[in-house]
Amino acid sequence: MTGRRGAAACLSAALAVLSAGCRDEAAPAAPAASLDAAPARVADAIARAKALENAGDRPGAEAAWEEVLALRPGHASALYATARLRRRRGDLRGALERIGTLRAAEPNAGRGCLLAAEILADPASGPLRDLGRAAEAARAALGLNPEESGPHLCLGRVLLLRGEIAGAEERLAVAARMNPRDAESRSLLGVLCLGAGREGEARAWFHAALRGARPAGAAATHGGVPGEGDTAVSLDPSRPPSPGELRAVAGLGALGEGVGGTAEAGPATDALRVASEASLAARGTGEALLDLDGDGSPEGAAVRAPGGALFLAMARGGSTTLHRAP
Repeated sequence: MTGRRGAAACLSAALAVLSAGCRDEAAPAAPAASLDAAPARVADAIARAKALENAGDRPGAEAAWEEVLALRPGHASALYATARLRRRRGDLRGALERIGTLRAAEPNAGRGCLLAAEILADPASGPLRDLGRAAEAARAALGLNPEESGPHLCLGRVLLLRGEIAGAEERLAVAARMNPRDAESRSLLGVLCLGAGREGEARAWFHAALRGARPAGAAATHGGVPGEGDTAVSLDPSRPPSPGELRAVAGLGALGEGVGGTAEAGPATDALRVASEASLAARGTGEALLDLDGDGSPEGAAVRAPGGALFLAMARGGSTTLHRAP
């Protein structure tokens, strides 16, 4: 019980502002000495942090962002970046605590609420996972930034995990309308329709996910769902597929359809099947993203077909392969 009490205390401390809908609070006053920090030193530390993260050096980037905070306590971008990087290295409690500080420093922006919602909804968060708090945080972000697609997408994801299908479909459809290039919302709508037995709509959404991410012309739409006749899709191997695209490829495989540029790879290995089944069971949504090396970037996606078979889309090197696990 000690771990659960610690998790509850962390949530209470870091997310108290979220329970009030991320209400406005005064940012803590920075020490006088920090206000005298030379702007050039702050700018240099920010530039180094961004360059290090772009180069894949996350520990170095986090150290540089902490340097920014030493110079300017309460620097909102540095607080957000360190919360995000703490999450990437598995320090979820530390990430939530940093989000609490961010919300006090930046009460009118929703990015802290969105990051909190993602952490709290993630099955990998263990005892910190709390779908009720996640929905609360996502709704708070939506209240702050209703004109942006991200909060609609985040709330749709959380509601899907909670089994609130109608609400999830509504939010995901709004996100898809607001962002014509977003593969994530469209592929999740495809999974939702597939689970409801609406296979024609599912097929259309999966194709729309791929076309939106790699447009080759405007996609036809009908009744809010992309036209089913618009099916010519090809993946460009010059860049890796996004998680939403991988989900769409697996979804089309579950519907018995291949995708141009995707290699048919036969049965999945036992290890890949076991990992996929575990991820699917943890989510309970009929789909899962697969981060096999734990670096925070999914290499694959799994979708359950109506008959129970599992289809996996895996990005390896410059190619995307489609596997079937009975």
